[in-house]
Amino acid sequence: MEEQKDAKLFRTISVDQEEEIILHHVDSNNYMNEVKLFIQSDAMSTMSSNTTTNLSSSSKLLTDDHHDDENNSTCTINNNLNNTTTTITNSATTTISSQENNNLNIIDASTTSSENSELFNVLPDDNNNYQMQQIKSESPRVSTVIETKVTISTQSAAEDDHQEEENDEHAIDDPMQESPAKPQQDNVQQNNSNLSPFELMMAKLESNKSATSKLIFKRKNVDLLGESTSSAFQPQASSSMDSSNPIVESDGVGLIGESPGLEDEHLLLNNFSVQQTLFGAGKMELIGNCTIEFHTKSNKVIKYDRDQVLRITLNNGFYLQYADDKFKKDKDLVLQVISRYGRGLEFVDESLKKDKEVVLAAVKHDGFALKFAHHSLKKDRTIVWEAISQNGNALRFADAIFQNDREIVLRSVRIAGGALQHASDLLKVDHLVVFEAVKQSGHAIQFAHSSFKKDRELALKCCKIGDNSFEYVDGSFKKEREFVLESVKSFGTALLHVHEPFKKDKEIVFEAIKQSPSAFFSADDSFRKKDREFILKVAKCDEGAIYWTDYSIQSETLFAFIYSFSLKADQKEWIKGLNSTLYENIEKAKAESIQTCLSRDVIGMYSNKFSEEAYLFCCLALPDTYPKPVGNIFNFNQSYSSQFVEKLIIVQILKSISSLDSTCSASVSKTIDYYLFLFKLDRFLDESNVKSTNYSKLGSVVMEISSKFETSYYSKTDIGIALLFFKDWISRFKHFDDHRETLAQYKQVGGDFSKIMRVITQFHYYSNNDYDVVSVLGYGGEGAAFKAFSKKLNELVAIKIKFEKEDEKSSEERIQFIRRNDIEGKIKCHDCNLIDGYMYSIMELGEETLSDYIDRNRTYYQNKQYSKEHFIEILIIFNKILQAVKSIHDHNISHRDLDPKNVVKVKDRYKIIDFDIAKVIKTGNSITLTVGKFAYMSPEVSHDNYSEEMLNNEDKLSNNIGNVTTSCDIFSLGCILLKLLTNCSLRLDREFVTVINNFEKYDGNYQYFTDNGFYFYSILIDLLKEKKLHHAIQQTVNQFVDPEWEVNEILIKCLITMIQKDPTQRLDCFIHSNVLTKVIDFLKGENNMTLNQILKDMENYKEINELKDIPQIIEENEQLKNENVELKRMIENLEEKSRKDKEENQMLMKKLEEMEKRTKELEK
Repeated sequence: MEEQKDAKLFRTISVDQEEEIILHHVDSNNYMNEVKLFIQSDAMSTMSSNTTTNLSSSSKLLTDDHHDDENNSTCTINNNLNNTTTTITNSATTTISSQENNNLNIIDASTTSSENSELFNVLPDDNNNYQMQQIKSESPRVSTVIETKVTISTQSAAEDDHQEEENDEHAIDDPMQESPAKPQQDNVQQNNSNLSPFELMMAKLESNKSATSKLIFKRKNVDLLGESTSSAFQPQASSSMDSSNPIVESDGVGLIGESPGLEDEHLLLNNFSVQQTLFGAGKMELIGNCTIEFHTKSNKVIKYDRDQVLRITLNNGFYLQYADDKFKKDKDLVLQVISRYGRGLEFVDESLKKDKEVVLAAVKHDGFALKFAHHSLKKDRTIVWEAISQNGNALRFADAIFQNDREIVLRSVRIAGGALQHASDLLKVDHLVVFEAVKQSGHAIQFAHSSFKKDRELALKCCKIGDNSFEYVDGSFKKEREFVLESVKSFGTALLHVHEPFKKDKEIVFEAIKQSPSAFFSADDSFRKKDREFILKVAKCDEGAIYWTDYSIQSETLFAFIYSFSLKADQKEWIKGLNSTLYENIEKAKAESIQTCLSRDVIGMYSNKFSEEAYLFCCLALPDTYPKPVGNIFNFNQSYSSQFVEKLIIVQILKSISSLDSTCSASVSKTIDYYLFLFKLDRFLDESNVKSTNYSKLGSVVMEISSKFETSYYSKTDIGIALLFFKDWISRFKHFDDHRETLAQYKQVGGDFSKIMRVITQFHYYSNNDYDVVSVLGYGGEGAAFKAFSKKLNELVAIKIKFEKEDEKSSEERIQFIRRNDIEGKIKCHDCNLIDGYMYSIMELGEETLSDYIDRNRTYYQNKQYSKEHFIEILIIFNKILQAVKSIHDHNISHRDLDPKNVVKVKDRYKIIDFDIAKVIKTGNSITLTVGKFAYMSPEVSHDNYSEEMLNNEDKLSNNIGNVTTSCDIFSLGCILLKLLTNCSLRLDREFVTVINNFEKYDGNYQYFTDNGFYFYSILIDLLKEKKLHHAIQQTVNQFVDPEWEVNEILIKCLITMIQKDPTQRLDCFIHSNVLTKVIDFLKGENNMTLNQILKDMENYKEINELKDIPQIIEENEQLKNENVELKRMIENLEEKSRKDKEENQMLMKKLEEMEKRTKELEK
């Protein structure tokens, strides 16, 4: 039985990690052995690769310390398809060679040098055995430690057939990929006594003097097919062996075989370890870990044991062919096996090959299983569909009728483009079918009708949608420049097959490399070795393209530094071998601050001597780096380009900004202010009209222009934004080189950012550059506010611009109101107008908003403790806000959008901003529904107060204006005061709102206000919920305000009076301000008024009522009801008595009248 051994390279490892090599071997005697080899090296770097190499049956793994011979050096596996090479440095040399004695030789290589890095290929010799051959290279490549998984398996002739089918399958999809040369097999039948690699390794370790532990096996081997043969493993004699070496003897059998006459035996050996020092001083260790399991059964054959057969075949369905015939008819067993190994269908009984369920299960796992199905099922559409869905090339085994079925063929080529070769001639002309095939695999065009290769339109489309299609088109197209250019724009690899003169065409080569950097390798050598300008242009598209350049280019500081950005973190040490000085500077730069980079005198460097412009990137990013001078013998125009001068202007502007505060660091994220800064720089450069400048005048020109960029008013936040731009700018060469494209990022923003950039760009042109916009103060659904510097006023101002256009007539009254400066509490307006229908206003800039003040004092709120002085400060601030709002109300104006962000500090006063939705009460017809923030919104202003009928009826809407008065601002002021005192979320806890009893648990420690609670306006719908809100306000205020200050009751009464449903009971700003003034004076001790006197003046304020449970309220209601009954009875008694008294009075009146009548008669 012949052996075929596959070596597969899976991935690489990083520096100082262990390399693990796992060998699985089923030898000719059918023993499965597993060996894990861990290799550790002290100075390696990594590089990814993925390739497969077939080794001859006699190939073994060697380590060799001989470096004089080209065949005995570093191991490299070359992938011809993608031209990638992986290398192991000389400090860990590995050789794969042929050894007739089948021994595993391990040779001490402690003398190996790790200083140099060579390049080698694995190539077959005359006997088709693979040897290491050194490749002469102009430049060293990346030194790499490879983590390799090597699988060595025994294959029968049947398996070889499967392998050939798989190779055919891959060849269909990628005909250009050369299959590895298949080594010739020895004609001599292998002796069953041949030792496995595991045994060979054990033998070598046993005989090696450096081995620290040894193990010897003696056993009988049994052939897989049945009969027992006797063979013993005898290690070679060695001077290192002694009587203390452990020896384990075991009789064993194969996976499926017979061993008559042996006793039942089971031996399990775990975690056996052998250590071998190969490279001295612990540089490399070889450790073998294995788990070996031997089974023996007397008078029983494993292949007749269903459980054993199932266990083995589930692991590898190929061994189903050796099972007893009865198991090949066992449908349940077969279904389990082929569900995991579809091609096992080949070995099942013919009756099951006609079973649709069995065949369907097989093709779902492996479409090629269709080959072994009964011919009748190859006509079954369901089975064929499942087969081609798993592997499109299974179409070759389907009945001929399906090769003309458009739907089936389409499905096939979408899975595997090469399936087109099995389609009918009619479908090879079908445009959709061919294009789908080419899209999946460009090689499929070779199987299409010749028209696709000769028709220019069809051929070009194929070249645009399918990689490698260009290779198969008509030769005339390969000489047509426009056709070639369009092709390489889609797939750069097409450059390999173009007409030779086009490989010197800069545009074609550039487009090819831009699409695929590896196309550089196919270009003319002049590009890679001499054309620095072209290489820099390519590097802007992909820094990794420098890998394909000449060594003289790679080792230069500029190009090596650019290429370093394409390397992974664990590959950076490659630079060390290429340019050690650059490597040291890169390491130094990691510890430098941005201010340090900006402090470098790059302007002076380029002013002293005319130098190469591209080096500015290195000079800024790296310490101890200087530009490369440009020879001036034949260079009479020693002027720098305008683009280069612009870069230096930007650098000088950033220097000026950085010098404002050397402690600032770069911002962490790109906010809207970041893009606004880019906009400013871009506009400034446009307006500066920078021109090319002679190197001798460079310094003065840069300083003159950069000084016009005003930076004196920049805050710490603004400085951080500028530093973030610099950090991003020098992060990649392509960002730095095309600085205008980097600045133009503001044009690509989306969402609200795009609206902001649109309106500020429009305002910039309209204002004739009179305002220098610094940052965004805030933005929302309607517009954005900016901080800007007014060149006319020579001061900072606030600019607000609306996002939506407005009608000029309807907005005229509002513009006139915003311009008014006769209202004391309103922010001062410098200008207000429309720009092409968009309203803007320019106001005086406040120092900070009330929201900023709250955020600045967040620590006080978190600790729920502030001093009496801070408490007085809060009340004074709120009293000033009351006075500002009062001045607005005095003009019969309601703001309707009061919140902490709309209250700003201007010197020692507080003023109100954002009057865009303010309603002039007396006009009676200017109400809008774009009303305030939910958290501060009064019930009568909320959308809930307007029915759909009212919104559709202007008369009814106008009649409802009376509901929106200045009282809505009082409600908002109450919310602001609560926020100032507690900084709580202005949303009442949902659990507390919905509870109806057990209020005793909701004490002073409960968190009444939560982020997911109900807004105040939405819960003020009945008396109980209003009481709950007032109870929550009372308890929360008592958590923050010290009761010893004795003003809690007054504050709570103020709050619940302002925050209530009935707007007529909220009282006005004057009354609240008057009370607060007295409280402030009381806290300061500046008057003799007592708290009782203050409370006496608050008779109109809402009383604080105890929150009661529903049962308690019901009980009280019952008591009141009984009292009412008693009162009613008393009233009825009184009414009865009153009736009787009335009757008596009437009788007395009658008697009195009679007496008067008699008296008159007597007088007569």
